[in-house]
Amino acid sequence: MSSTKERVTHIVDPTSASDIPLFLPRIGGGEGDDGGENQDVRPFQNASDIDRVMDYPNMPDPPPDCLVMHCEAPGSGIDGSAEAEEELYDGGILFPKRSAKLAGGYIFLSKPKSGKADAPDSGGGGEIACIPL
Repeated sequence: MSSTKERVTHIVDPTSASDIPLFLPRIGGGEGDDGGENQDVRPFQNASDIDRVMDYPNMPDPPPDCLVMHCEAPGSGIDGSAEAEEELYDGGILFPKRSAKLAGGYIFLSKPKSGKADAPDSGGGGEIACIPL
């Protein structure tokens, strides 16, 4: 019986600063039950990919999605640019607010939907970053 098995992996964002690495999630998968030697790897395409990430068995429910401030170097990150309301800190770093979701050993980060600083929603659009745990 043939089936598609997918797994979450990550790479270092080549545009991020070496002292402030940013990780980008990838989906690796292969056809069949033979160990999947020929694995295709693709980037997360949207927030629906995050919803498909499964947690480990027998784990308690994760906390609700929320907004967090994440350290990024200017010009890198999931926007590629600093926004007007983001303060640039000493040393050339910034802490933009990101929607965060804990799933499958990762904290997934995306730009908030509403763009409001204190909006409780998450799962925004655009590129997705991750923090491996």
